[in-house]
Parts: sequence; structure tokens; C-alpha cells
Amino acid sequence: MTQEITKDSLSEIFNTSVNDYKNTLEKKFNIEGFPTTAHENWLYWAPDHLHSVLLNPCRKIHETNDISADICIVNGNLVAVSKKLSNLEIVETYPSGDLQRLNLDTSTSSISTLNSIQSKKIIMITVNGNIEDTVKISNISSCDEKDVTTISKVVIKAKKNTSSNFVVEHKNYLQEENAVNTSFHIIAEKEADLSIYHIFKDHKAASFFHSMIYLYENSKCSHLTFVTNSRIVRHDTEVHFYEEGADLKCSGVGILKDNEQFYNHLKINHYSKNCTAAQFFKNILDDKAIAEFSGLVFVQEGAHGVDSTQSNKTLLLSDNARVLSRPQLKIDADDVLCAHGSTIGQLNPEEIFYITSRGLTPKQAKALLVYGFAEEIIINIKDNTLKTKLDNYIKSSLSKINI
Repeated sequence: MTQEITKDSLSEIFNTSVNDYKNTLEKKFNIEGFPTTAHENWLYWAPDHLHSVLLNPCRKIHETNDISADICIVNGNLVAVSKKLSNLEIVETYPSGDLQRLNLDTSTSSISTLNSIQSKKIIMITVNGNIEDTVKISNISSCDEKDVTTISKVVIKAKKNTSSNFVVEHKNYLQEENAVNTSFHIIAEKEADLSIYHIFKDHKAASFFHSMIYLYENSKCSHLTFVTNSRIVRHDTEVHFYEEGADLKCSGVGILKDNEQFYNHLKINHYSKNCTAAQFFKNILDDKAIAEFSGLVFVQEGAHGVDSTQSNKTLLLSDNARVLSRPQLKIDADDVLCAHGSTIGQLNPEEIFYITSRGLTPKQAKALLVYGFAEEIIINIKDNTLKTKLDNYIKSSLSKINI
């Protein structure tokens, strides 16, 4: 299990281990280097043109009037916290000692390793009890410089027997010459129930996002990603099932047009038996948009009783759109239920004909079918306010698509 971080222990950890920790990470990054299309997880797009940008972190804390959320983070710095929050502890602290003590993995890609090297602070959010209202987080990237990357690292730790919901809006006010490198570590201790929803909307700069999820005995985690009107989003998710009875629901929807790109990579590591995981992702592509889904389910030897599934469905609204789907299973245990599936297609002419025969125009029929395709992902969201917001986002995004 994870160990508590105290102010006294932080000083000792920081003084004795930071240099070694940073050196280890830098050696790891130098060995792996920047990803290229020769790397298995970067076959279809690699950030060749962003090397110098990713190596140039923005250190400015920009002022913002966008403080409507409960927790406001700007360029990796905690700038505002609502006073109404209860059962929640929020602190800024040193990243290196915390990461080493909490054993937070950085292996999703060399870009996530770079995030740990460059992070000057870590935002530590600890759930100490049940939280009825959804906690809203604004993770803002804002900079008037060119060719820089904003860095942020957040840890959400749900303690034993707690229940909480988080909505994170990743707001990107940067231009195309910049980039964002963000990591979220999610820890669900024994019997914890945690839901977290990430929204990526209206991003001009390339966004690199890393989710690391750690699940312990009988914990539950729901993790959803919504992407729309964003130039390039690369999302790497790595999940670790450390103890029995843990349950994960991982889902997402992407609505892309023009030349937008969304690369979604997941690795689900089942180290313990009798755990369940369900992945369900959908993309709607128009124009020359590109989406990739690459999901690997790994069941370690002895992890019997695991039930792990993955499904990726893509709706193509243009002959020029491109989808890359790679569901994968690696199973080293007996007595497991594992399945994966992928479907790629266009709207069904028979369904369109059926709906138009009931009085709708062909365009209305198509819009209804596309909306229903996306709605299946968000219908199970617990927070009604967020559900309505995403519903409106979907309708707004579809109005801009050539149906």
C-alpha cells in the first residue's frame, strides 16, 4: 500500500533522493529518446516537429479569470481552491520525493518520463471521506510565449472506503507552436469508489496526456475521456490491478473533423485475480480526421478469475477519414474471461430509410443516428450536470460536421 507523506518526511526525502531520482529518470529518457514511428506505440504519428518545444517547459504562472471550478490549476500551479470543499486535502509539494515514495510509474512513454523530469510541483489531492457533490477541476494551459510546453502533474488519491466524483476540464489556450504535457495519477485504496471524467475541447496546441491508475482491494474506478475540436491529442493510459476484487470501467468518445487527430493508447495490467475491467471507446470521424485505438490487456500468471473486455467502435462520415484499431490480449493465466472487438463502418442506409419513413428528413435521420452512437458512452455518467454538458457538446460538434 502507499505510505503517508508528511511535511517532515518530505524534507528528508527531498534532500536525500531527488538528485538520484532525477538522474534515473534522465538516464531512462536518454535511453528511450524521443518517440519515432519505429517505436511500437508510435507507429502512425510521432512528435518529430515538437522535439525542441517539448524540451522547453514554460515556467510562468499566468493570471486567469477562469476560476469557476472548485480547483484551478494553471501551468501546473495551484492558483485557486474553493472554500466549500470538505473531506478533501489539496497541497502543492515536491514531485520527486512523492513520486518515489508513492511508487508512481512513468513508463507509459518517454514523453511521460519527460513530464516527471520537468515537473517542479505536484498537485496532491487526497479524498479523506465521502464527497456527495462532483469536484470540478480546471487544468489550464496558458502562455504568451511560442515554442514552449506547459507541464502539470496531478495525483488524486482516494483513501479507504471513500466515494468521490471528479470532472477535469483540460483548457488549452495555447497556439499551434506550443504543446501540453500532463500526467494524472489516480490511486484507489481498499473499497474506494472513484469516478473521473476528462474533457478535451477546443485545443489548438498538441496535447500529451498520461493517466496512471492504481487499484487496490475491492476498489472501483470509472474513467471517461471526451475529445472534440482538438488538433492533436495523444492519450496514454496505464492501469495496475494490485489487489483482488478491483473493478475498472474505462470509456471515451472522440468527435473529430478537418485534420484533427486523436491517438488513444491503453495498457491494462492484471497482477491480481478476480478483478474486472471493461473498455468501451467510440470515435466519429469526418473530413480527413485520424483516430487510433491501441489497447493491450495483460493478465499475469496466476491472476485467475479476471474478467477483462475491450471494445472500440468507429463511425466514418467521410471516405477520407482514417481509423487505426489495434485491440490486443496477452494472457498468461487460466480460468479468465477476456475478449476484444473492433468495428468500423458508416451509417446504415436501411436505418436512415426507416427513420425517414417516419417523417424526418435524411439529414435529420443521419444526425439522430450519429447522436445515438455517441450518446451510448455518456449515458452512464453519474453527474447529471456533466451529462447535460457533454450532450450539448455532442450536439454542437455534430452541427459542424457534414452529415
